[in-house]
Amino acid sequence: MGHVSDTPVSALATLDDQELARGVRRLSGGAKFLRSHAAVRAVLGAYLGVAPAELRYEGSDCQHCQQRHGRPVLSQLRQQSRCMSMSHSGDLWLLAVADGMHLGVDLESDHRDFAKHATMSFTPEEQRVITGWTDCPASVDQSALAGWTAKEAASKALGVGLTVDFRTLHWTPLPGGGFRVDTADGRHVRGIGGAFPHPRVQPGFAEAEGFRWAAAWMADSAPTERPVHESYSIPQGLHQGAGIRPRPRWCARPAHCNELWAGTTTIGP
Repeated sequence: MGHVSDTPVSALATLDDQELARGVRRLSGGAKFLRSHAAVRAVLGAYLGVAPAELRYEGSDCQHCQQRHGRPVLSQLRQQSRCMSMSHSGDLWLLAVADGMHLGVDLESDHRDFAKHATMSFTPEEQRVITGWTDCPASVDQSALAGWTAKEAASKALGVGLTVDFRTLHWTPLPGGGFRVDTADGRHVRGIGGAFPHPRVQPGFAEAEGFRWAAAWMADSAPTERPVHESYSIPQGLHQGAGIRPRPRWCARPAHCNELWAGTTTIGP
């Protein structure tokens, strides 16, 4: 996980034409989109020992016709039977990499009102779960946000993304921040999620932006260990590409705001 302001403008030179075009097409947040993708390239380059500009994306296998025009995947990771997923929201970005398993992550600001769109994203049963947590509107919003991030992370793990009707993904919250998502065609996704305050806002401000994250994986391919996060503190000279040398530090909670995280995360059921 990282903050877009830690990515120098010069790092945008490592992006490919498709990434640049996607950023330019965005009506708002295009600059943050581009800087988050440049940061992810820097972290993945350090992780793989490849210059960020040399990383190449290709289409994944389509779920319907098996042709490679699905979501973009990193060819260097595909060659190693690894999967990655990234998300960004506001000033922050999130990245995860896993060996031999399909996974997805989502990151959302808690300033977005997901509860008002509940009928378009949640089944009637799920809506009862959301409103039944508490009568406090803030808690209802947090419950809806937890459900949305779980479903979006699951949709990425399934390889369908936002093309799927979220009402066909049945979300069940589990103890300890875990969740399960079941599809209409009998596939099962497990995951874990949580919330945290903005890392660069002083505590005590009632209106300070917070975030909700979720990570999901196909239930038949998950390892058994509990979560372990490997962080990479990127030294000065992030924009120098191949000159980056990762310094791993193991920790059980998110990194401080001055660290960029590579999400090599082992997550258990």
